[in-house]
Amino acid sequence: MKKVLIATIDFPPICGGVANYLAGLAENLPKDKVVVLAPSAENTEEKQYKIYRKKLITDVFFLWPKWLPLVYHLFKIIKKEKIEAILVGQVLPVGTAVFFLNKILGIPYYVSCHGMDILMAKETFRKRKLLNKILEQAKGVIANSEFTKNELIKLGVLSEKITIIYPCVKSVEPASEESLKNISENYSLENKKIVLTVGRLVERKGHNKVIEALPIVLEKIPEARYVIVGDGPERKRLEEKVRDLNLENKVIFAGRVGNSELPAFYQLSDIFVTVSRQIGGDVEGFGTVYLEANQYGKPVVAGRSGGASEAVIEGFNGLLVDPGSPEDIAGAMIKLLTDNELALKLGKQGKERVEREFLWETDAKKLEELLS
Repeated sequence: MKKVLIATIDFPPICGGVANYLAGLAENLPKDKVVVLAPSAENTEEKQYKIYRKKLITDVFFLWPKWLPLVYHLFKIIKKEKIEAILVGQVLPVGTAVFFLNKILGIPYYVSCHGMDILMAKETFRKRKLLNKILEQAKGVIANSEFTKNELIKLGVLSEKITIIYPCVKSVEPASEESLKNISENYSLENKKIVLTVGRLVERKGHNKVIEALPIVLEKIPEARYVIVGDGPERKRLEEKVRDLNLENKVIFAGRVGNSELPAFYQLSDIFVTVSRQIGGDVEGFGTVYLEANQYGKPVVAGRSGGASEAVIEGFNGLLVDPGSPEDIAGAMIKLLTDNELALKLGKQGKERVEREFLWETDAKKLEELLS
């Protein structure tokens, strides 16, 4: 395998699917063959592979383009580490910097695409033209789903140039009894039917539609509670909606929680719901969070949008709904909360599928082969 530099502006401790996806690849490649260039961050964990933390995008107003520091750091690391190939974490802006260096150094690069990055780049003529140039010059393109692959083909990327590497999940550790007890007591979740969502509070994720569906659910299941883990720009609007619907005692905003606490939220939940929908170029490219919930044996409810239907197979590991319909969402939630046999079956099948098909140890080998 060639020695590869993974260049990204999203990497843990930054939260999110893209950050976790690239970290998963890095952690499962040969340690002496991978180097990572990621943004500066506090409270970072030590890794077995080499990682450079740098300020990659300038905020100095008179400097343009803003990714000039990225070019500088890429150039230095390529020379110092004798890098043989680059994996681009984001087609824009990282791909632009790498495309520029490719012209100077001739170093081959591969582009990792996640769905939303492609659709949003297509929205303006200038970005679309740049996107096409970057993808055309790339040695290979990695898509995180069939949905993303199809979007790339629409742009003119040859099918044989695209490799699908699905997001995977790490093996989970069960929550401690103390953690389960503390969270259950702190949020008054004893003897409740718990609906869980984990993710950033952004419009695309559909938290507002689940909140709108909740009164319908409560008519049938008064002990239902909706627990929202995560934070983001939509929080104030969501809190206002909860007040408008008089759901203050039914919806819990847990905020951002640490990795040590998250397993307890999953284990305490009865079902997992995230009804993502496409808003402009903002779309769910796959949906690793559904796999995480399945890994804990929980059935999931997802919106029919983007790549979510690849993560969630209707009637096998969860249910798919119209993400814009509170009635449809409520119907799926009621079905899983009242049919214990079905919920257990979907959760069990989902867990087995994750353990069989979505392990980094297997999927990272596809990238290793690509770089050989």
